[in-house]
Amino acid sequence: MSTNTFYQQAETHASNANELSMDARDLFSGYKEIKKTLDRWDEIMSNTYPKVWAVFFIIISVVEFLFSLDLYVDLLPFTPWIIPIGIIVISVFISHALAAKFMPSLRNKEFSDKRNSSFYAEKTDEEIWAEVKKSSNFNAVLGAFGAVVITLFIYWLSTERVAREVAAGMRIAPFGVYDLLPVIFYVFEIIAGVLVLYLIRRTSKGIKARRLKSKFDGLVRHVADETKSAVKNFEQAEENGFNLLNHTMSESIHIAFYRNKNCNPSDEENYIAEPVNVPAFVKFKVTRTDKTKPLNANVHIHSEYNYGATGASDDTGLVELKYNSFANDTIKKLFVEFSDGINCEDSVIYLTNNETPHTVLFRE
Repeated sequence: MSTNTFYQQAETHASNANELSMDARDLFSGYKEIKKTLDRWDEIMSNTYPKVWAVFFIIISVVEFLFSLDLYVDLLPFTPWIIPIGIIVISVFISHALAAKFMPSLRNKEFSDKRNSSFYAEKTDEEIWAEVKKSSNFNAVLGAFGAVVITLFIYWLSTERVAREVAAGMRIAPFGVYDLLPVIFYVFEIIAGVLVLYLIRRTSKGIKARRLKSKFDGLVRHVADETKSAVKNFEQAEENGFNLLNHTMSESIHIAFYRNKNCNPSDEENYIAEPVNVPAFVKFKVTRTDKTKPLNANVHIHSEYNYGATGASDDTGLVELKYNSFANDTIKKLFVEFSDGINCEDSVIYLTNNETPHTVLFRE
């Protein structure tokens, strides 16, 4: 392939890497925000053991269903499972409404959520706490009302079922303690469900965070592949005679070489970060073996990140070249055009931002 073809391929790969890295930064920003929230929640709720409560809730719900199955079959013979599912959903919201009143961790979590929200940025802690307390009191009243209504409804259903069975001659004993078990288990179901809604929200955010992280990891791998291809194609272009001093370089090429040198894909956040362009300089003192020859020259540099700069040396061979680059750039090629028509080249690595000039001796 031709030199221009290699360069065009390098530019395409570098541009792709740059665009993908921008997408990756957006994804990582969203992931970090969710992860920050999850870590904050975990710290606040660390002493409440939500998973234990959730297991307890599941066990109580299953037991309640088994004891109430006959009751549900009486009401809906073909789809008795609809009633317990509805009761469970209602119980979760009732439990959550009651929980904040009796569990300080949930109130602390609500305060923390509001404190970290931009909507409450101008409010004081006292104002937010007053709102949290007002909300918890109001929800507790609603929850208590809902719990009483549902409990009485289940109690009524149980008594009606017993009355029907007695009237049909299916049983002799009146309503007793055994018939009260669905009501008792429902009360325990409300108690056990205090953290279920929190755990559902926590799990939902956790799943979203994992999806974002998985997509982010895939983008980082893609950025790494495109970056390596860009560097490889550009080096092939150079081997075929490409001279950056005669071309306007794509900024993506510079970033690709910076990323290839300084960043490791395993350090994902730093790998996809956009490097900051900063002023750089390099000082040289060009000398010649023949002391009688002039040291005035046009000096061209070619940096490791493929930046170029041109300057003129004085009568003593001193020259300072200034350009913009990224951190840790070095000079990999030096081209010198002396005033007497002699051209020289040096390919030794030179550090930038050097106060003491690099001395370069040219033997012609």
